[in-house]
Amino acid sequence: PNIAKLPHKVKSIASAMDVMLLMNRTSKEEICSFRRSMEKTVCSYLIAKGCSSDNKLKIVAALNRLKDSEGTEEQTVADRDFHYSLINATENSFWITFMNAVSEVYMRWIDDFLTTADHDVRMRLQDAHEKIVQGIITGDIEFCFRAIDTHYNIIDESFG
Repeated sequence: PNIAKLPHKVKSIASAMDVMLLMNRTSKEEICSFRRSMEKTVCSYLIAKGCSSDNKLKIVAALNRLKDSEGTEEQTVADRDFHYSLINATENSFWITFMNAVSEVYMRWIDDFLTTADHDVRMRLQDAHEKIVQGIITGDIEFCFRAIDTHYNIIDESFG
């Protein structure tokens, strides 16, 4: 989403992270590491708590939109929506607010990455997304964590 359209509290947190980056109080690597850890936390929470059928449907629908997306802009929006569907499925307003702010900063880099990624990288990411969902639906936390690590390793390689 455009930061101007985000709720005020999300904009405030994202702006604070931008200032931290500008002042070298944090780094892209630290934010990426945090994002990986939080995605694992979100998925383990969904598995432990039990993800509602409605939220599972929303996650699968977001995954299918990502799979069916064409063109880099549509794919970056679909990728963003997929990750937001995981966060929103927690139904935890603190996590949703905080992760939306982190994602706002993080997704700026991912948008650039996805715009230039080749077909093989996109297919590897899609496979990781599908395995994340499979892990949530089957309740296999280790499988889900391996898929998350695969996903973020692909991204980390591009930043290295």
